Formats: sequence, structure tokens, C-alpha cells
Amino acid sequence: GALILFVYLAIAVSQVRLRRSAQQQGAPPPALPMWWFPWLSYFAIAAMTAVLIAMACTPAMASQFWISVLSVAVALLAYLWVRRRRRPGGSMA
Repeated sequence: GALILFVYLAIAVSQVRLRRSAQQQGAPPPALPMWWFPWLSYFAIAAMTAVLIAMACTPAMASQFWISVLSVAVALLAYLWVRRRRRPGGSMA
């Protein structure tokens, strides 16, 4: 449960950052704009954060939250490990 929220949270944060970056670089507006940007994105980020905090504070859901945090941490560490081992040519060392 919480793992899905972490994924959607990352997507929402990435959408805000990428859109802001595109606007600063002078890119044309997207062909399919998001309603009420950036306020709806901020609301979604706040809502998902609130649900994650509620999961962490609810005894029946806390184990799912912490297992999801551990899963995200393992995935990030694996990504950093693989990225560090890659050679500039793109192949593994």
C-alpha cells in the first residue's frame, strides 16, 4: 500500500520539477495541460504525504509503512550501487 503512494509521490514531484524546468527553458506549453497546475499537484503531494504519515502513526498500518520504506531504501541503494559501478561507456565494470 505505502509503496504505491511513494511511487505516485515521486511522479507528482517529478511532474512539478520537470514542468517548471521546461517553462524556465522556454519550452512551449504541453499539448495536454494538467488542470490547475501547480496547485493540484501540490494538493496531491500534500494528500499523499498525509496518508503516509497516518499510516506510520496507525499501529495496524505501521508495519506496511516501514516495509515499504525499507523497500524504497533497498531500491535506491541498488540503483546507486549499479550507477557507481558503471563505466563511462555504459557497460558494467
